[in-house]
Amino acid sequence: EIIEPLEQKLGKPVLTATSVSMWKMLRLAGDTRAITGGGELFSRA
Repeated sequence: EIIEPLEQKLGKPVLTATSVSMWKMLRLAGDTRAITGGGELFSRA
């Protein structure tokens, strides 16, 4: 996955249309768990 290394290099969260859509879908389904490997967006519960 390229998101986490890119976030580390830039020092900022990296958001893509796909990752934001997936995050929103999971939240709407009631899944609020933190997910490793998806960058800053998914690392918070």
